[in-house]
Amino acid sequence: EPVFRTATSDRNTYDRYWYNAHAKDSSFYFGVALCRYPNLGILDCSLSIVAGGEQHAFHGSCRAPNEPTDTRVGPFELKILEPMGRHQITIAPNETGIECDLIFTPKTGAMQEARQTLGNDRYVVMDATRLDQFGSWSGVIRYHGKEIIVEANNTFGLKDRSWGVRPVGDAYTG
Repeated sequence: EPVFRTATSDRNTYDRYWYNAHAKDSSFYFGVALCRYPNLGILDCSLSIVAGGEQHAFHGSCRAPNEPTDTRVGPFELKILEPMGRHQITIAPNETGIECDLIFTPKTGAMQEARQTLGNDRYVVMDATRLDQFGSWSGVIRYHGKEIIVEANNTFGLKDRSWGVRPVGDAYTG
């Protein structure tokens, strides 16, 4: 029940995974996101890579499935290999020409940030909780005929897991 049904009907409720990675030699950077907006019924994802002075991006969106642990959007999938541990991001071949098979392996425990709250005279605008975990990446990214081999000893990054209410989209008018 507490995972399936969100605690508020606020349309700005979100549940997000966000990751970043950078090569030690600065040859590439990538960011990955998967966000569920349960009260809007939307599941969004993205992978953006910067290499060779160019940025390439994959974006996907779908109606959010009823099962909150279903983290697939078209060819994109996030797999939790170990709770509070390793995660796998895959993008199967698709029309964008961007695909990957990446594994994030944490090097630290998960660290909870202070709760972030913001309100105005009438209602809560933001109430978010976040945890961070530092680690390394391994795997492969393919885009437009190019391939980047991602090695754990050379690719470091962050896993950011956050949830709550945050101001996105149109502001409340009432």
